[in-house]
Amino acid sequence: CPRCRSNNAQAGEFESCREAMESGAGVSLSLPKKATTGGFFGNITGSSSAPPRRLQVWLSVDCEKGELCWASLEQRQGRPAEEGRIPAYEVLAVRNTGMVLEVSVKEYTQPMTLEFGTSEDRNAWDRYINLAVEMLTPESERAELDAARAIHRDREIEERLE
Repeated sequence: CPRCRSNNAQAGEFESCREAMESGAGVSLSLPKKATTGGFFGNITGSSSAPPRRLQVWLSVDCEKGELCWASLEQRQGRPAEEGRIPAYEVLAVRNTGMVLEVSVKEYTQPMTLEFGTSEDRNAWDRYINLAVEMLTPESERAELDAARAIHRDREIEERLE
């Protein structure tokens, strides 16, 4: 069927890119405020007026665990000063602006931005992240991810109309 052919083509492309994804690349990462929940008034989001934290990091994909990983280049006692892991099924969207990659993730109120040294690296990682999300998201998470993506798209449309 056409869907199977498409999945097989993506699997082949994923495997051809796997080594580059797992090796990683140095990028400048801007982390927005995390979304917060709870409180007296229900769901509250972090202030989008606070400036994002900017870090120089090593970005890679852990294909075995299905996660996008980053670790700061700044070290403390031989370890990265900061690091993070984002499950593939939490990535809502990846947008290449021509200057940076914007990665929308469930836990953040605004997209994370990834700034690469060259446009070739930016374009390659745009594809890598999209492939990783498509190939590493477990079937059990797909329906929830699709629903979260629909809400995210609706929110983006509302913001553009304001």
